[in-house]
Amino acid sequence: MLRSMVIAAQFLTRVQLSRRVVEAHELPGAIAWFPLVGALVGGAMAGLIYAATPLLGSDVAIVLGLIAGALLTGAFHEDGLADACDGLGGGFTRERALEIMRDSRIGSYGAVALVLLYAARFTLFRTLGAAQLLLALPVASALGRASIVVLTAWLPSARTEGMAVDVARSVTRGTAAIGIATALVIAAVLTGVAAPALVATAALAIIGAAFYLRHRLGGTTGDTFGAVSVIVEVVTLAAAVAWTRVHAPLEIVRWR
Repeated sequence: MLRSMVIAAQFLTRVQLSRRVVEAHELPGAIAWFPLVGALVGGAMAGLIYAATPLLGSDVAIVLGLIAGALLTGAFHEDGLADACDGLGGGFTRERALEIMRDSRIGSYGAVALVLLYAARFTLFRTLGAAQLLLALPVASALGRASIVVLTAWLPSARTEGMAVDVARSVTRGTAAIGIATALVIAAVLTGVAAPALVATAALAIIGAAFYLRHRLGGTTGDTFGAVSVIVEVVTLAAAVAWTRVHAPLEIVRWR
C-alpha cells in the first residue's frame, strides 16, 4: 500500500520520492490513492494561501498559491485540459480529435481553456477566502482526482495503445472502490454536512463528462482524464461557494 501511495504521488506531482521511473503496470494499484494525493496538493496550496494572506493580501497570496500548485504538479492536468480542448474543439471527427490531442502544441481552444480555468480558480479562491479554502480546496482536488478513478473503471480507452489503455485494462473494482471511498471520507471529514452537496455536484460533472466522452470519442484518453479532473475541481469549488452563501460556512467534523 505504501509503495502504491509513493507511485501515485510521483506520477501526479513533481515530488520524487523514488528514483525509479513509474511504469504503466504499476499504475493500476496506485490509482486508488489519486484522491489522497489530490487532497494533499490542494491542502498545500490552501495552506500557502492562508499563511501568506496576512502578509501579502489575498490577491497576491492566491497568485502565489496558484504558482505553487503549477510547480508542484508540473501543470499535469492543465496540460491535459489544453490538449483535450484543442482536440475536441478543432477535430470534427473522432479520429481527427484524437490526432490533434497528440500534438503537444497549444492551440486557440487550449489557450482559452487555460485562461478561463485560472480566472475561475482565482475568483473562486478569492470568494471563499483563505480559511474556507483550507477545507474546500483539498476536497475539490480529491474529487477531481477521483474522477480519474471513476472514468478509468467505467469507460474504455479511446485509443488502442498507450499507457491509458494498459491502465484501464488492469484496474479492478476493488481499486476503484478504495479510490472513491477515500475521496468520500476526505469530503465528509473536511466539510461535514456540506459534503453530500459537494459530492453530488462532482458526481453530476463526472457523469456528464463520461456520457460526452463516450459519445464524442468512444472512451477516454490521458488528456481527457486531466481535463475532467480540473473541471470537477472547479465545479466543486463553485458548489462550496454556493453552500457558504445559502447555508453556512464549511466546517470540519469534530469528533466527540
